[in-house]
Amino acid sequence: MRALFLLILTFIGLTGFGQEHAILSKFTAQYTGSEVVLAWTIKGGEQCNGINIYRSIDSVNWVKIGEIQGVCGASEPQFYDFNDVEPELGNINYYRLALGTQGFSSIQYVQVIRYENSYAVFPNPSNNQMTFSVSPELGYGTLNIYSLSGDLVYQYEMFDEETLILSKGLIGEGYFIFKWINDEIVVSGKLVFE
Repeated sequence: MRALFLLILTFIGLTGFGQEHAILSKFTAQYTGSEVVLAWTIKGGEQCNGINIYRSIDSVNWVKIGEIQGVCGASEPQFYDFNDVEPELGNINYYRLALGTQGFSSIQYVQVIRYENSYAVFPNPSNNQMTFSVSPELGYGTLNIYSLSGDLVYQYEMFDEETLILSKGLIGEGYFIFKWINDEIVVSGKLVFE
């Protein structure tokens, strides 16, 4: 039994469990408003088997969404990028790389927001917290939240591409109307905290 335990510890130590991959440096994922841009650098060395790119919305079930052909004999670090032009809207998108015989990369994730009428509020209704975001094209503005009787409940100055977490403890329970205003545009909708 003790030998089996030591064997498991040795295996975990050799595979680098919980650490960044030995041949991969800097793997990032960024949502641009329409697609997710993945970027990574492979340290110098062999990567002849290529790289497969995977996406998941639950970090358990993965779908292959692309591949990069292998590069053999590179002595300098190699930069790669891949655009996921059809991310899962309204979900957290998880990404990982299959690095040939070298195993998998760490997991990167981004929240992909679905804007309807230039804004996104989710989940709505909510019993605790919700995310509020406006389309990046709208820029900065002021978010005002009103009770149904017209009283200003909350006000916040939002900046370009800012996402705000609203909580029931901050806003209260019930139905609310929001207005997001800048110099040129007014966007409005409803919020519900149960």
